[in-house]
Amino acid sequence: MANVENLEKRLVDLIREESSFAIALTGEWGVGKTYFWKYFKQRNLNQFRLQKYAYVSLFGIDSLDSLKYEIAVKTHAINQLEDRMQGAKSLFNKALDTIDLSSIQGKGLSLNIGKSLITSALSSLVSSTVICIDDIERISDSLSLKDVMGLINDLKLEKKCQVVVILHDAKANDQFQEYKEKVFDELLVLDDSLSIINDIVDSKLFTVYKQFYEIIGIKNLRFYQRVDKSFKLFDKAYPSLSHLSKEQILRFILIIRMIYEIPSRLGNDIDFKFFVDSFNSKNIKNFRGYKKQNAYKEQNEISDDIVKFNKINDYIHPFYNYFEISDWGEVIVSWITELDFDKEVTKDLIAKDKITEEVLLIDRLASEVLNEFHNIDLKPNFAERLYYVACAKIGRAQLTNLSFYCDIRPLAKVIG
Repeated sequence: MANVENLEKRLVDLIREESSFAIALTGEWGVGKTYFWKYFKQRNLNQFRLQKYAYVSLFGIDSLDSLKYEIAVKTHAINQLEDRMQGAKSLFNKALDTIDLSSIQGKGLSLNIGKSLITSALSSLVSSTVICIDDIERISDSLSLKDVMGLINDLKLEKKCQVVVILHDAKANDQFQEYKEKVFDELLVLDDSLSIINDIVDSKLFTVYKQFYEIIGIKNLRFYQRVDKSFKLFDKAYPSLSHLSKEQILRFILIIRMIYEIPSRLGNDIDFKFFVDSFNSKNIKNFRGYKKQNAYKEQNEISDDIVKFNKINDYIHPFYNYFEISDWGEVIVSWITELDFDKEVTKDLIAKDKITEEVLLIDRLASEVLNEFHNIDLKPNFAERLYYVACAKIGRAQLTNLSFYCDIRPLAKVIG
């Protein structure tokens, strides 16, 4: 297993030689293997010894002849960003599909020219080429993997090509597992794509992405692309937000979109509706206070909803302490589920000064203090920190919440 930097070093060592090879580049679904390869090619063009290149996806290819044909027509000079002849090749491809070549005759001799014959002629020209074959785990049922592996081996041994095959190893069928040892010289695994994520997201907020990546463990590149797109909508609409405000919004988006898109990370019993209902500001106190309210009850009396809530809370707590869907969280839930957000509400949030640097710092401290209280795990100076938070929240907090601070401070002094 390797990260982007180590994989790049290894691939550079290989492609700067003229020796032919076949390599499998694998990694979990969506980790960014295709992105890595294309980015690697752009960055290291001057290192390629072979001067021809072709990129082909197996998706939609249903025969070996079609695969050979795709490789042949996609081959172009390595220093071209794209094949300058692709337009002409596409027209030629359409002509082959529409013209009945078998009916062509000349000088009394029937010319049985089929697409397979032209494909063979074209593919015979492919040699000393860097070839990337992608999506091998999505191979068509009508295309034999054994034949594809045979072609890869032939390209390596007979055509002196350097072949890179991109796939999700765990999703490839049993035949691939059988042939990979015979065909591939090396198996390279991309399992750390943090530097790729750094390339596609707002660099000013990369620290938040990095923390989420390392704590939560989601590596899917498309997930981060969607999060980045969502965040930029807010950033574009309200560019005057402070940096801390932007961090807060991004944290909300990461958590809410994760549970909306991939709730299975928390278990099959978790769904997005339960997450929203239990973590919203109206209901969350019932879940957070359960441990304190039932401190003397038997463990087997815990309800299923509390178990599910704790499962979610324990999962996101290391990244976002005392998470609650309120204010910006409610706006983001609305945007993700309804593909729109109320701009008047967001303007109101800013106008009421709920998203300034000072307010966010106070709210963060309040979250830490309340988390200690509800978990019956008071840290040093709890009473002093509680008093400071309560004073800072006067004018913003509801009366019931301020009353709560007053009620627990004497108790905190005794416990502390």
